[in-house]
Amino acid sequence: MIEFKEKFLPWFEECSDSLAKNMHGNYVELDYKKGEMLCKQGAFADQIIFIDSGLCKVYKENGDKSLIIRFSDAGNFLGLSSLYNESIFHYSASCIVDCKVYALNASVIKKLIKEDYYEK
Repeated sequence: MIEFKEKFLPWFEECSDSLAKNMHGNYVELDYKKGEMLCKQGAFADQIIFIDSGLCKVYKENGDKSLIIRFSDAGNFLGLSSLYNESIFHYSASCIVDCKVYALNASVIKKLIKEDYYEK
């Protein structure tokens, strides 16, 4: 059994010990206040965001207008589509209430997905 913190984070409950070890040191825990932006449409997506607690709105921007796409709460990821397409955020997200998130290094996630795929 792994003794470091990563094994006990929500997204590692079902993963192998080797996958959890590879994530060690490749994420940061962040706290955001109500109204703060988690990601900005068009910005480089060098991180994948896991929402641990709180609620955010995800929306597309078009000039001075915006269209809410969805609301994301605990247990959801932001930025996963950037792993397979252009490495940019295709939407913006801001906190509706205070949020605690984990920002995961996107390049490490890409590498681990490829390795896991080819191991099976």
